[in-house]
Amino acid sequence: MLENAQITILEVKDLKKFFPLKRGLFYKTVGYIKAVDGVSFSLRQGKTLGIVGESGSGKSTLAKLLIKILEPDAGEIFFRDKEITSLPEREFRKLRKSLSIVFQDPFSSLDPRFTVEKIILEGMELLKENKAEKRKRVFRLLEMVGLSYDALERFPHEFSGGQRQRISIARALASEPELVILDEPVSSLDLSIQAQMINLLIELQEKLKLSYIFIAHDLRVIRHLSDEVCVMYRGKILERAFSEEIFQNPLHPYTQTLFSSIPFIGKKTFISQTVTVEEEKPEDRLCRFLPRCGKKKTLCEENEPFLKEVLPHHFVSCWQC
Repeated sequence: MLENAQITILEVKDLKKFFPLKRGLFYKTVGYIKAVDGVSFSLRQGKTLGIVGESGSGKSTLAKLLIKILEPDAGEIFFRDKEITSLPEREFRKLRKSLSIVFQDPFSSLDPRFTVEKIILEGMELLKENKAEKRKRVFRLLEMVGLSYDALERFPHEFSGGQRQRISIARALASEPELVILDEPVSSLDLSIQAQMINLLIELQEKLKLSYIFIAHDLRVIRHLSDEVCVMYRGKILERAFSEEIFQNPLHPYTQTLFSSIPFIGKKTFISQTVTVEEEKPEDRLCRFLPRCGKKKTLCEENEPFLKEVLPHHFVSCWQC
């Protein structure tokens, strides 16, 4: 029998999402913003996939596609070998309880009119349990995320940012999911609260055998939590590898530039290249990083690179690697 770590719970193939760019008096489509453009990866059960990249790289759009808040323009998403992008809503509802998401801002993602109890019960809508059983589950979830029972009748505005995020996590776990997507869950919190939240997420993953997709800007958090890391830039995955491998040996020029914000990475220190940031037009480019790359050569301007395995389980989309 295969170990859980060898079972693929999620597989994404060539996923795309384009948003039309409209201008002029008649609001005519003049181009497209390629928020997610041909993204592919897989996630093993019980593991954490970290997705990192600067603002505008398409990370949050990808998260919404995985949970079907947005519909993709192309590509496939397989959850436990079942393709879900083409499923009608009625059929997808049977799987929805197995997928959950925690958003960046806990205040805007929680209904201010609902009490904590009602917020968590809302997440149990798809569970076939009676009211008494659901209420018991609410108590257990509050205990798991470190909140007391007197929180039940209170409203989101009565809590601190860290406490509100704990409520968001409890709601996300209410449907007994197998996969939880965490979209910048700690970026809006103070550093001391971030540490508490990260420890809570690790504890919950071990206790409930959860699989995570963790999206963040903070590279230290990504390194601490992730088993594998994808580096995104302008809708593309430019590099993918196991966490320690990519932090010890980043190969793509963008990854090296991004990681240079960390003072020290393993045994190597990377000096950030001088980058002139120009306004990027919504037109196709052979390489998304080409205008900012200090290592580009003639080949880079003639052919589009693709994600290829350059070392064991280390994939890079660059002609120079």
